[in-house]
Amino acid sequence: MRRSTLALCFAIFGLFSVFAAAQNLPIPRIPPSEVGVVTIPIPQPPEEEMATIPWEGRCVMKWFDDITPEFQEKVLKVIMPCLQAGKPTTLWLTSTGGGITPAFAFYDAIRIHGYQELLTTIALGESSSAALIVLLASDRRYMTESAYFYLHEIAGFNEQNKKDKRKDSHLIRFLNDRYAAIVAEHTSFGAKEVAAMMKRETVIDVGRAYDKGVVSDVLLHHNGLGTP
Repeated sequence: MRRSTLALCFAIFGLFSVFAAAQNLPIPRIPPSEVGVVTIPIPQPPEEEMATIPWEGRCVMKWFDDITPEFQEKVLKVIMPCLQAGKPTTLWLTSTGGGITPAFAFYDAIRIHGYQELLTTIALGESSSAALIVLLASDRRYMTESAYFYLHEIAGFNEQNKKDKRKDSHLIRFLNDRYAAIVAEHTSFGAKEVAAMMKRETVIDVGRAYDKGVVSDVLLHHNGLGTP
């Protein structure tokens, strides 16, 4: 099998050499260590692949998982160099939620550096709880027709003793208030309205998300932009 593969490689190389000679092209030299190794180049997607979307993002990151410290580390590691270079960057997001702390950290990192205009966030399917804060880190927010957001109150952390419970209650109140404040800042929801929605566990569908400014537009199934 190895002999037949080598023979095929040298045959292809020979044909290319004849063609190159006829066209006065330089003939590539194969280092001895690479003889017998066939490398098939995988073409990169063309830059025009997203040309139907007005922002034409050049850096694209997808996160289809929970919001965790790993999310914070991996996503920022990928997109920060793009944003620092002034490149439009798109984050596709599908998540049932996760840790509110890494979500707040991501939100703060984008806003502190003023990258909210360069970053585009897109909710694909469910983008609930902490994932909504990630979405709101950007001023260019979109969602697909089947996407939705689920809001709920942030729960407690431990059940050890009264002191821990008091500490948790203060922290939980702060986290819930901060969550509501961020949502209210970037939408037409009021902070008290958001808090009430969190308390009763609310689903925000595509129509309401558009009406309230959670997203600026909706990605339709025909690859265009439009309102629901």
